[in-house]
Amino acid sequence: MDDRYWQDHAWSEQTAQRLLDTRFYPRFAWQGRFVRLGSDPHRCEGKIQMRLHADVLMQRDAFSSIAIEEKIVRYPGYDYQHLVVETHAQWDPQDAEPCGDGWIRDTQAECLLWAFETQTGGLRLWLLDYPSFRSWFFDEWYSFARCEVRKGSGITVLRKVPLRAIPRALARWRDRIVEED
Repeated sequence: MDDRYWQDHAWSEQTAQRLLDTRFYPRFAWQGRFVRLGSDPHRCEGKIQMRLHADVLMQRDAFSSIAIEEKIVRYPGYDYQHLVVETHAQWDPQDAEPCGDGWIRDTQAECLLWAFETQTGGLRLWLLDYPSFRSWFFDEWYSFARCEVRKGSGITVLRKVPLRAIPRALARWRDRIVEED
């Protein structure tokens, strides 16, 4: 992966720690309890993260938790009107092997938290019921604009989902803003 990917990845982790871990999860988790899952495959949290493809476990009440997949994006000055959904990851059209599934197929989380950077450095949040969103997406996916990102002979296939097309029933929160004081 190129340097831009790692720079964006580092920014999203720092932003999650700066805003989501201090302003969002403590307010909405039961008694403020949540765990950000690491990616070390030798540790329990890394195994959970790799199996569920989720970033956070948030306690809902005394006896249950939910897994949340986070998508945190930044394009300074950009007016976000779409979610960009990965349907196939690093597919090589010259390879006879089937392409890798994108995160829309792999994730086992109950919620999808989409966070768009605001002009002021805060985050505009959409929290979606993930199983319902995925089901709706696959019923509608051919109606969404397709785009591809190429790297070498690999192609990542994406679909642009207009925010206005997402049914209200799928969103637990729409356009909630989280900012530093």
